[in-house]
Amino acid sequence: MDNLGSGEILVILLVALVVLGPAKLPHAVRQVGHFIGEIRRIGMNFKREFQDALEDPIRQSKATLSAAELLVDDSVDDGRVGGNDDDGAVDDNSVDDDEST
Repeated sequence: MDNLGSGEILVILLVALVVLGPAKLPHAVRQVGHFIGEIRRIGMNFKREFQDALEDPIRQSKATLSAAELLVDDSVDDGRVGGNDDDGAVDDNSVDDDEST
């Protein structure tokens, strides 16, 4: 739906003048203006609430990713991978059976 141009608005006002008469036309135009303003406010409120509803999970996801990134960075800095606390030494008790014979 395209926007109304000045020509279309002029035709609508002329038709309204003929239908309503000069006495009722200012009141009718005022009512239409209030109606359009209310529709715009409703649309802006809906848009704001919709954006807030979308931004909240995004904000939470960013916080979770930041916390995970800090954990990974700390693990890499400490030389640990996957959150293991050992120092990477080989366990001497895990010898194959072939070597014990």
